[in-house]
Amino acid sequence: MEFEQTFERGNIGGARPAYRVFDEHGSVLVLRPDMTVPIARVVATRYAHAELPLRFCYVAHAYRGVRPQRGQSREFLQAGVELIGVRGAEGTAEVLGVLCAALDAAGLDSYRIGLGDAALYPSLLEAFAVDAPRVDLILTELAAGDFVGVEREIRELGLADASVDLLLRLATPGVDRRCWRGWRARCTTR
Repeated sequence: MEFEQTFERGNIGGARPAYRVFDEHGSVLVLRPDMTVPIARVVATRYAHAELPLRFCYVAHAYRGVRPQRGQSREFLQAGVELIGVRGAEGTAEVLGVLCAALDAAGLDSYRIGLGDAALYPSLLEAFAVDAPRVDLILTELAAGDFVGVEREIRELGLADASVDLLLRLATPGVDRRCWRGWRARCTTR
């Protein structure tokens, strides 16, 4: 459990706490929907003066509200890594290398890793002069994983074929796992 204000300050987007309770002092506590914010709190309070980079891994239960009758579990086990103090491509490559090593160790022969930047897609839509209501609709479909809806909306924008292809490729990103073997290796995206 965490204090609700921790998650409010963390700006966690779609993973809002769904379960709230009060402690004996009247403070609102939540069942954590994600582990990133609690890890950030630990870093800020206990490792504020530690030498960077910091590397954390965790396996913990998390809890999310679900739509009724969808057969989804409210509690799930989240495993993750957090790398603090290594910016840009080098940090991303290191974390992806850890991910690929874990997937390889689990015996998976084939997998696909999606990469993204939350600000990239809205910025591209804005650069293509897509009106705000349509941007909201496309981003809502993208967040929901409705790639058929995203494709329909993108094709209806009336953009040049190359622009449509770019927006559709970025809407369903994937990286070939062979790219990240030896995390400094050059790679190509599919």
